[in-house]
Amino acid sequence: MMQSNAMNWIDFVDGMKIALYECGQVALKLKGKVTTQRKKQDSQHQTSLELTDVDLLSQEIILLRAYSLVPSLEIYSEEIEECPKAVFSLFSKNKNRYVLIIDPLDGTKCYLAGGKAYAHMVGILDQETEKMECSLIYFPEKRELYSAVKGEGSWVQKCFYTKPEPIKPKNPPKTFGIVKRTKEKNCEIFQKHRFQLVKLNEENSSCASYQIQIAKGELGIVGMRHFHGHDTAIPGLIVQELGGAVVDAEGKSVKYDKTMARISLVISSLRKDYARILCKE
Repeated sequence: MMQSNAMNWIDFVDGMKIALYECGQVALKLKGKVTTQRKKQDSQHQTSLELTDVDLLSQEIILLRAYSLVPSLEIYSEEIEECPKAVFSLFSKNKNRYVLIIDPLDGTKCYLAGGKAYAHMVGILDQETEKMECSLIYFPEKRELYSAVKGEGSWVQKCFYTKPEPIKPKNPPKTFGIVKRTKEKNCEIFQKHRFQLVKLNEENSSCASYQIQIAKGELGIVGMRHFHGHDTAIPGLIVQELGGAVVDAEGKSVKYDKTMARISLVISSLRKDYARILCKE
């Protein structure tokens, strides 16, 4: 068990991998058979209201594993209001610099539509720096696990039992990813600069997959409007550890708090000059 005053986030990442694998097994087993309920809309920007059994089961798996590693953490999860009281009570009195950030099922529409780009995401937020300390993203359909530790690098495991390897991105193409709430003006800006527009649909994609395409150099840039903090915070660290930019409309590095509130615009690219184009205009 790690102590909260001497965190080793590489050990934490290694310790959490089994939990994400278990979440993936649940998702694969229940795919096409899962029951859903509708959650309360948190703002006018929320378009996906489906809550699945996979969200709830994955949340519990992650919380219980994190408790076994660092029981003193504060916690945030996209579905924390649905957490069983017995599990929530394990963390409810904690006051800690570090916060466990969970998106138990990123890409719910993709998952329910039978797509393959959904993922399970976990990270640690440092409330003093307002930056992420580590991140994990697991794509069950590909059995690919991406991770990052601040100041240490970003890695990928192509199979759960293989050793992690440093991510080696391609040179990013001159492409702009169109996601929900992308403004026509943004598209016009990039067309003017001769970027190819690429439409990324919710039914076959996810926030995690957008950002991993950025990290791998498969997509040039994406601008995400009014997404929750966890949608960009967790994968954003992977991009940043590769030397990329995760910035707001003013070009400043994005900061987060434990509420993971929606952010008006987050721009992600491995090419900082691509990000500057959108910031400038």
